[in-house]
Amino acid sequence: MKIKMFFLTTAFITQSTYASELPVIPLRDLVNAALTHQPSVAVSYYETEKKNSDLDLSRAALYPTLDLTSGLNNNRKESSGTERNVENKVSLSYRITDFGVRGANIRKSEYERDNSKTDYEKTKNIVSQEVVTTYYNISKYREMIDGVNLEKEFYKKMLETFSLLVSSGVAMQSDMRKVQVSIDALNTRSIMYQSMLDDEMYKMQNMTGLNLSPDQIQSDEKFNLFKKYIFVESPEKLIDMVMKYNDD
Repeated sequence: MKIKMFFLTTAFITQSTYASELPVIPLRDLVNAALTHQPSVAVSYYETEKKNSDLDLSRAALYPTLDLTSGLNNNRKESSGTERNVENKVSLSYRITDFGVRGANIRKSEYERDNSKTDYEKTKNIVSQEVVTTYYNISKYREMIDGVNLEKEFYKKMLETFSLLVSSGVAMQSDMRKVQVSIDALNTRSIMYQSMLDDEMYKMQNMTGLNLSPDQIQSDEKFNLFKKYIFVESPEKLIDMVMKYNDD
């Protein structure tokens, strides 16, 4: 009984762990979701289907007229040679005109069909490009926020170091204030990047129709189009930079 309870408890913990870890969604899946969700793509697709149907109707309209014209001529009674010759000329002229009109309608339908296909591809390209740009921005802002957080931790540790230096008389209070100002500036920058990230996430959710979190959108190593967040990581160099421009 104890063994059974152990396995049940383990299974429950495992399921809870997996449930809390949201899957990372590849860029390809985000693009496909947007193409499925966006009304502009659906409208453009149905317009293409409508133009295909119009073209089929234009082509089909040619043949029943020919059959009907031929049937009327075959059922016509015997008449004089001159009258029959005139009728044949009129019938031939009508057929040529009819062919021209219906042929023009077919060419017009083909032209409109081709244009609708082009518009459909353009619409898909626009939506795909918007998703890619938003994906890139989300990855960039996540990277920037992570970099700012790392730099803040670094400066907080340096603030403790400067406290010891001030206590020992090596540094001054103004040096500590400079470090604190840097931390405050990083806090402001972090809030700004977070606001930008929230805007891009809202845009991505609207485009794809998916309820996403930033952790689900992660660029792989090959998708490295922006520079990594860089800051001064050397405590010695930072101390030199702060104390070099000491105003007191």
